Amino acid sequence: MKITSLYSWIFVFLAACVPALAGTARAASFDGAARLDIADTSQTLTWNPTVNAQTVSCWFKFVIPSGVSLSQNMVIVANRTNATWNASNQMVENHAYNIFFNINTGDVDFSTRGTSGFFTKTLVDSPYLERWYHVAVVRNGNTFSGYVDGRLVFQEVSAVGDSRSSAGVSIGGLASGHYLRGEVIEFQHVAGTTSRSTLLANRFRDLDASGDPNFRGYFKLAFSANSANQLKNYGNNPGPGTDPAVKQGSGAITFEVVNRD
Repeated sequence: MKITSLYSWIFVFLAACVPALAGTARAASFDGAARLDIADTSQTLTWNPTVNAQTVSCWFKFVIPSGVSLSQNMVIVANRTNATWNASNQMVENHAYNIFFNINTGDVDFSTRGTSGFFTKTLVDSPYLERWYHVAVVRNGNTFSGYVDGRLVFQEVSAVGDSRSSAGVSIGGLASGHYLRGEVIEFQHVAGTTSRSTLLANRFRDLDASGDPNFRGYFKLAFSANSANQLKNYGNNPGPGTDPAVKQGSGAITFEVVNRD
């Protein structure tokens, strides 16, 4: 059942039947009118053709109140702070990654566009409300591997070319729209490949990026008594403009309790 047919469902899945994050934390909650922008002026959170590899990952869930109708895609995380969408619901400008709810299909898709082409693939088919998903996409040269909750859901070759973007990163929306109604925690960007076993092992860990020079983007997006740390980039030697993320939009971003038991 697609999410667009679930607007009247609140708390459809109880903790007994929904995979929960281990432990207790607070995730960034987006109310549908706010987003986070990251001005990546040094291009440390985008495709690096010299390294020729990349991993992006995060946890997310959708929280859509009864009676709310969507009119746009919902961006979870994108390698741009501005973009144009064409008639095929594809981002026109170059981007190394875009993970979003596709309003046309009711799925969560991944896309990337480079100098040689465009690639898109579904990560989560017909996602449920109030259900946490961990998604990751690994690019190794021209090979793309997508994972959901540590399970390989696609692996395909696509010669998209250089997909670098100088337009930063957005979480929970894009420009003045495409706002997310839901929660995000643990957005990570690594300029390198990550194995399935490592993805599985690290999903529930509070990681230390200090030992990996390619681990430049690590936004825990978790509650902290020091509010400055809530949007902090805990990556290794964060690039200019990437620390911290900056709230945009008229809405609120709060930190809701996540059941990780």
